[in-house]
Formats: sequence, C-alpha cells, structure tokens
Amino acid sequence: MRYSISDVANFTGQTIRTLRYYDEIGLLSATRLSNDHRAYYMSDILKLEIIIALKKVDFSLDDIKLIIQSEHDISNLLSLQEDLLVKQKENLESKIDNIRHLKSLKNKDEIESTILERLINIEDETIIHKVQDIIKRNEFEFDDYFKKIYLKRKDNEASKKIMKELINELNLEYANYFDKNEIVTLSMRYLEADAQRFFSKYEKGFNNYLSDLLLEISKEYQSSDHIDF
Repeated sequence: MRYSISDVANFTGQTIRTLRYYDEIGLLSATRLSNDHRAYYMSDILKLEIIIALKKVDFSLDDIKLIIQSEHDISNLLSLQEDLLVKQKENLESKIDNIRHLKSLKNKDEIESTILERLINIEDETIIHKVQDIIKRNEFEFDDYFKKIYLKRKDNEASKKIMKELINELNLEYANYFDKNEIVTLSMRYLEADAQRFFSKYEKGFNNYLSDLLLEISKEYQSSDHIDF
C-alpha cells in the first residue's frame, strides 16, 4: 500500500518539513510519482521508525545514515549507545558532585586547590579525542596495524589479536588509559563520517569492521577493568 507524505507525518508524529529534509539528504528517500508528489511504502515507514528510535538515543543524522546503509545489527548498536550514554551520565554525576563539594568548602585556598585537582582530572576526558587525531595523522605509524587487520579481516581472531596490539601501543602512550568504556567510545567514533572517509582507502565499510572488532574486544572485559593483554 502506498502512503502520502501527509499520511506518514500523521502516523509517526514527524513534520512534513522533516520528511522532506530526510528525502533531500538521502536518509529516507521517497518514491516520486508522475505528478512529482512523494510516496512512501510500509518498508519506508519501518525505516523511519528506526531513524526516530536512533535519534532518541542521540545518534546524529550522519551516523544514522551510515547505520541504515551498513549491515550493522541494530541491537548491538543500541547496546553500544547505551554504554556511551551511561558513561555520559557518570561524567555528569561526577561534575555535579564536584560542584556540590566546592560549594561546601569555606576556605578560599582549599577551593582553589580543589579546582586545580578537578581540572587535572578533566584533562583525561580529552584523551580519546587526542588518540583519534593521532591515529588519523599516523603519528606512530598505526597504519601498519590497520593494513595487517585488513589483510586478516576474514580471520576474526587474528584481526582481534592485531587490534589488541594496537590498543597496547596506545596504552603505552597514555599510561593504560584504555578500559572498556574508552574502547566502546573509540568503537563508536569509527562509525562517524570522518572515519568512514579515512578508512575507505582500504575498503568501503572497513571502518564498520573495525568498530565491530573493538566492540567485541570491549565485551571481554568488565567496565572497570583496564585492558592488559
């Protein structure tokens, strides 16, 4: 059965303007009729429901487009996003605790000392971004690891072993920073558009393979464990 753009808007609670935008960017392409009106089918509506669900858990439109175009398992991606949201929640709760602690202090010197300590801790939160930049610049010739993984991609255990060697290399640089949460975060970053472009020199979708590989490795450890292979 065929549905008009107005029908789909009424079914899903999305605005007609939003549906037109999704069509323009290729996220949810409508079928064009002879009169140039947009038409949708049940498969399009189901895809739209997935888009709405992913938006509710803070996936960007670029990431959603990559997910829909790839062969990623939706339940795995939602589990990944759940881990990231839990981490964000923990970070926010930590910041709230810091503010409450600062409010409780009376001595000015004590407050300044505590603020300095908090700033030092906050610096850790930027490490994951620095790691991503280092990999992109091949600063430590990490490209060799990705080449090896690409060549071994049909042997999942061999690829996983090489990825663990790369994580060890990163841990040497950042004092064993990588625990499960950081690996999950890095896995999510490999789904982003810039990672897709960067790794396309190997093969289309290779960034998705690396993302899945990191996610598999993260599941081998408890969230509080630091990775030590």
